[in-house]
Amino acid sequence: MSASRIKAIAIGGSAAGLAAGIPYLSFLNLLCCGLVVGGAMLAVYLAFRSERPPESPYGSGAAIGALAGVVTAVVATVFSIPTTLIFGNVAAEVLQGLLRVNGPSQVEGPIRQAIIGVASSGGSLTVLALIFGLTRRLVAYGIFGTLGGVLGAAFFREN
Repeated sequence: MSASRIKAIAIGGSAAGLAAGIPYLSFLNLLCCGLVVGGAMLAVYLAFRSERPPESPYGSGAAIGALAGVVTAVVATVFSIPTTLIFGNVAAEVLQGLLRVNGPSQVEGPIRQAIIGVASSGGSLTVLALIFGLTRRLVAYGIFGTLGGVLGAAFFREN
């Protein structure tokens, strides 16, 4: 892999990772990991702009996107440490508000227990939570990064 592609992956993944670590802006990832897909598309755009796309742009786009997704996962996890310490767990606060507005009787079963579990964590930040978050992000962001890479190849390939 060329230096220009590695640079493109680092830029696209870091941009998406920083955005994913910002409270409230990170909720864009609820829309099919929109930030991750966008970061992967940015990486493909930068890679294809700096050097001629290969004969099979979709395979290269998928590889660039998957690696950008991995970079996004690592950057978002690292960036979430200070933001969680400063702002608290924004997702937990949103879920607590959801329970207050809808009332406990509106949400039932395992979904209610999951919401209570996340909401009761407050702003706690543990090593186990970081490891779990990184593992979850690596899988999800890798998959959606691949999708973003293929979409980026479709949009930015030369005709």
